[in-house]
Amino acid sequence: VFSTEVSGTNFVTFDWFKNGTLIPGANANSLVLTNISTADAGLYTVIVSGSCNSVTNSATLAVNTPLTASPLINHTNCPGTTVVFSTEATGSGPISYTWFKNGTLIANQSASSLVLTNLTVDDAGLYSVLVNGPCNSVTNSATLTVNSPVTASPLMNHTNCPGTTVVFSTDVSGTNLVTFDWFKNGTFIPGANANS
Repeated sequence: VFSTEVSGTNFVTFDWFKNGTLIPGANANSLVLTNISTADAGLYTVIVSGSCNSVTNSATLAVNTPLTASPLINHTNCPGTTVVFSTEATGSGPISYTWFKNGTLIANQSASSLVLTNLTVDDAGLYSVLVNGPCNSVTNSATLTVNSPVTASPLMNHTNCPGTTVVFSTDVSGTNLVTFDWFKNGTFIPGANANS
């Protein structure tokens, strides 16, 4: 709502303009714009005319652009590595960023990127960023999975007689995708890709 107060005893008329163009039918002391969009932004002027003089007043309407933010990406990392969660926001500012882990505020993190270094399994979880702008807010989330290091039980030495069977075996733990490569005297054994 643009509005002007008038004083004086004269017969008064009102003419409203947007960016210098007359707005037909706008002839009261107030101009009401509903359901505004970016197309409504501009310089609004009213000319108040009386029998003795006229007064011109102007004001600008700026229309903020609603906020959008790019999604976060899920990550799977190994312990000791670094991960970066990042979002790119567009829209009118000011824009603020608030980061959460499993719904709990992460203190002192207000940038568009969250950097976690020297990861441990305790860093795994759901990470979210709340992006706030003048018109709206956007929340994006992604998961961080931190794999456990692989451990493998040692192989046992064997002494066998000819014609018998020997089994070399190792037990593996860890959350990584595990592959097995077997060697004899340093030479790769093709097709040997199980834990035994």
